[in-house]
Amino acid sequence: MVNTDAIHYDSGLRLPWGEYHVENNSRCPVCIPILIVFAFAASPALMQRNRQPDREAALEMLGLLNEWRLEEGLLPLKVNETLEAMALYQAEYVISLRETPNGAAMHTGRNGEGILERALFDQFDWPYYGRPERITIGEIAAVNSAEEALAFWHSSPPHPFGHLYVAVLGAQPDVLPALVHPESNMLYLSNEYSQYATWQNWIQEVTEIRLFDGQGRPIQDEWIPWTNRVELPDNVGDQVFVLYTGGRVEVMSAVDLKRDIIVLPGHYPPPTPNCCSR
Repeated sequence: MVNTDAIHYDSGLRLPWGEYHVENNSRCPVCIPILIVFAFAASPALMQRNRQPDREAALEMLGLLNEWRLEEGLLPLKVNETLEAMALYQAEYVISLRETPNGAAMHTGRNGEGILERALFDQFDWPYYGRPERITIGEIAAVNSAEEALAFWHSSPPHPFGHLYVAVLGAQPDVLPALVHPESNMLYLSNEYSQYATWQNWIQEVTEIRLFDGQGRPIQDEWIPWTNRVELPDNVGDQVFVLYTGGRVEVMSAVDLKRDIIVLPGHYPPPTPNCCSR
């Protein structure tokens, strides 16, 4: 499974106390810290070796993972293009082998590298927290149907058929997106959980938030304590902005309420063109 590129840029959004860099979900999907994923699926060697990504299978898996995570009280996962490229890179290598490897060998790359080293390759250049060894990235994989792959990640025995699923999960400094539930006005908020987020110029644990509508008008009159989800007003429009703070550093995220939905079974966002590159 895989992710996309998170880009900070000056959106020109002006709020009562200044101008902020906005992580704009409408231009390019972003990650939820620590566990972020876009599913990439490819048929494995033991099938017919169809090497094309299967978007429907990928979204099916992502929906099942998010459903499971919400049941466990965890944040949902979000697509990221860079992580998607990493997962595709590894999946293409795995299905090129004569036999599909098992266990940790499935995460060893074509040059003998692991996921931490692979994330620093020039074509991926995944952001780290100050030093390369302080990178927050991980990978999970399974060869199954979607349900059986999920059962495998629940620690149940896998069965050798279906798709090859490779999921790359990652976090970046000062990247705190939000996702809306497709069946309600509930907005799910992220937080910074990386052990490496210790530099004073990065946001660390979020303690308070403020919400703004698409015109930059405050939805609340003042800061409210951070919570992992908050209900939006019915007439909020198609876009909101979330301003996070830990007391010293502030990070703002833009949320497109039509596209930035939690991927769940039967609820998939429309395809997004390749919009950005690093």
